[in-house]
Amino acid sequence: MRRRIWVNLSALLEKGIEEGVKDISSAGFEELLLLVSSGDGAFFNSHVRPSKPGYRASSSVEEVIKEARKAGLKVHAWIVTLKFSNEDFVKKHPGWYVVNRLGESSAERPPYVKHYKWLCPRKPGVVEFVENFFVEVASEFDLDGLHFDYIRLPDIILPKGLRAKYPEAPRRESYVPRFDFCYCSSCRRLFESETGVDPMEIGYEDPLYQRFFRWRVDGVSRLVEKVYKAVKDVDAGLEVSAAVFPTPSIAYRYVFQNWPEWPLDLYDPMIYHRYYEKDIEWIGEAVREAVSMNAPVSAGIFLGFMEGPEDVYRAFKLAMDNGAEGITVFVYPPRKPESMEWVREAFKQL
Repeated sequence: MRRRIWVNLSALLEKGIEEGVKDISSAGFEELLLLVSSGDGAFFNSHVRPSKPGYRASSSVEEVIKEARKAGLKVHAWIVTLKFSNEDFVKKHPGWYVVNRLGESSAERPPYVKHYKWLCPRKPGVVEFVENFFVEVASEFDLDGLHFDYIRLPDIILPKGLRAKYPEAPRRESYVPRFDFCYCSSCRRLFESETGVDPMEIGYEDPLYQRFFRWRVDGVSRLVEKVYKAVKDVDAGLEVSAAVFPTPSIAYRYVFQNWPEWPLDLYDPMIYHRYYEKDIEWIGEAVREAVSMNAPVSAGIFLGFMEGPEDVYRAFKLAMDNGAEGITVFVYPPRKPESMEWVREAFKQL
């Protein structure tokens, strides 16, 4: 059974590296997914991505890896991939960002929240940028793997439990031009060269719209495949995994992910049940859907949605009973410090 946890580097530093790693290890975890690049920059002096403000000269990533090794823990580099809102970078590469059906760039009018600025996976410059960063991380650090996050397009449909937070978002599963990406000049030109039709001219009821939908899904998949191969060329022993939406069907419809067809070594579906107005039992159902498609999964569990030790144990057991290879907990440090003890007890009972 795999025991993984997403680790927020900046929050870990506030707590203290040694104390945090000890806390993680004593709870029974064996693998850290360490955030090395967030949506606004790298946590080290990267030659590819701008550094997060305040981290250009930081050795924090190396320090955490060293402490994790002392504790016998594996380390995977957690990389926020296509959502990138670094201000200097946006100014330098405004044409690399996705554009909605209204012709609005996410660099200028991001959907939902101000930091929702997304790179277009069909842009050659973006593909090279992402590939080079993964290769840099794989080459520079002593790692067991690399982990994609935000490897998708912006949500064309939000999870049910989040829709009321955003006045412009539709309350049901429907397409709205404001949240429908990407219609940048590159995507329009490429799709039209293949089909003879400008996607801007396709109505939502036209069967060709689903072809354009799949075309965008495939754009994400091709990027994943290219980066996966590049990482394996650096070191075939590195595991490549990804944080993905909770089930294959939701991932496809909501964020253009067809993750069961990606070539990755492991998937960490974020089965954050309350976002979908589901109960804990749904965790088992979500895992079962993925397993039925032969996808190796470590079930992503949002610790903040757990009310006590019984919830944690039930969530873990449902995932494992339905075929998960492990558990991946979001996030360290947790909102409720006592929940690490809940995790420790749950692991002991499984």
